[in-house]
Amino acid sequence: PLHRLEPGMITLDIDYRCGSMRRPQQVQFHVSWPARPFSLLDQDLAIDALRYIAKDSEMDELLSGGATKRAEAFARFWRERSRDTTTAYNEVMAEFYYRVDDALRKYSTSRESDGYKTDRGRIYILYGPPQRSDRSLQPNAAPTEIWTYERLHRRFIFIDTERNGNYILSQSENL
Repeated sequence: PLHRLEPGMITLDIDYRCGSMRRPQQVQFHVSWPARPFSLLDQDLAIDALRYIAKDSEMDELLSGGATKRAEAFARFWRERSRDTTTAYNEVMAEFYYRVDDALRKYSTSRESDGYKTDRGRIYILYGPPQRSDRSLQPNAAPTEIWTYERLHRRFIFIDTERNGNYILSQSENL
């Protein structure tokens, strides 16, 4: 079934038979993931972003060996977290990397070009977009951003002490 195929080139071996006659044929086709997260195109970035959810031992395995060994460890990591192991598409992985893509776009700054490594990027990846976001810009105070996750009963307070767009997590509160 197509939903079980990983993206990439697939070779299908077909064996036609009619009585004693036999004709083998190979057909190649490409399985694609049209809305594939951009961050999955770079293996190093995809693995590095896992720093927020992977154990140290898992990160060691993901970072060791050549590209093939790392790709196998990466596939195994996500297969273990898949909600539906009967399909190649992994909803959990897709959501994670869509958030990584959003963090790259929204939270990259002049000081940190990889927005997923920023404090706001990390919280966004782990919890998704906040239900409410408030920004305070006072003349004699550092800009502050407050993210509220009502469903999690949590609030995160970020402060841009250097006024360069790089908001640092200063406080996390339970509501």
